[in-house]
Amino acid sequence: MTSDPKRAVEVARKIAAQQNLTFVRPSGEGAFKHTFEVTTADGEAFALKIFKSAVLTERTAREIDAMQRCQHPNIARVLALGQFVDGGETFVFSAEEFLGGGSLGERLTRGLMSKNAFYLIALQLADALAHVAALELVHRDLKPDNIHVSRFGRHSGHRRLRPGA
Repeated sequence: MTSDPKRAVEVARKIAAQQNLTFVRPSGEGAFKHTFEVTTADGEAFALKIFKSAVLTERTAREIDAMQRCQHPNIARVLALGQFVDGGETFVFSAEEFLGGGSLGERLTRGLMSKNAFYLIALQLADALAHVAALELVHRDLKPDNIHVSRFGRHSGHRRLRPGA
């Protein structure tokens, strides 16, 4: 169990080293996960997420399954899922596409966005939600803070990460 942010950073650094990644920085925390930015040797960024529970709950397992089923350019992909043992504790982690452009909530707090930016985000979000609905899935926590945007647009050909031991 890693509800302690300092312990989560320590574990994230160790997982990154095991995966031949460079730890960059903490990038957020939600109710169930700590999120960190990590990069490959060639500078490609990933989101390393460490679950606060050492055991995948049924809800978390469903969320991961749903994310793996979604293959859409406007939905971040889960690239690896694994477990990491440190000091007798087991940590569950995932590696996902890193969307470094911040959240829609952060953008909205900076003020109004242009009409073109609004339409682009709205169209991409509607397209992503149509994909989710076609899979008969429901996003149960859709809000501006949970809508993240890419810093540079979509990248193709992500390097596959190996699951931890």
